[in-house]
Amino acid sequence: MARVLVVDDERGLRLSLQAFLENDGYEVETAEDVPAALDVLEREQVDIVVSDIIMPGESGVQLLARIHERNGGIAVILLTGEPNVDTAAEAVRLGAFEYLSKPISKSALLATVARAARAKAQHDENLRLAAENERYREDLESLVEVRTSELSVALRGTISVLGQALERRDPYT
Repeated sequence: MARVLVVDDERGLRLSLQAFLENDGYEVETAEDVPAALDVLEREQVDIVVSDIIMPGESGVQLLARIHERNGGIAVILLTGEPNVDTAAEAVRLGAFEYLSKPISKSALLATVARAARAKAQHDENLRLAAENERYREDLESLVEVRTSELSVALRGTISVLGQALERRDPYT
């Protein structure tokens, strides 16, 4: 199951989101602000971040930007109690997976996190396949190089044998 980091300065909401997600089978870490979230991201592997936008200090949008600078594979879901077209546009521009308005229902949260988990799993599978393809390409190049070398040696041997046969051959027969 996916690992989720919930970031919100409101302790009650943070704990509610954590309970919803844990009851649905997710492993959940929490943080009360951006510095604490970045600390968790340094220590733990996280698949999805659910973050409030408006927090003291740095905002959830700033957290999103910092996450994507470090690891573009983490799906970030932003929550806001004060929807704003400019903030939504900035969130989308920075690669937010989703932008949701508070209050958010349990079913909406779980559906969005499930979609994010599927997208993250697909992203990880694409990376795995790309790495596997690169290994296959390298192996194939190596095999071609070895086979080319073998054929070159065999060709030189054939040319040598033919040359010797031609030298021994009586030109008048």
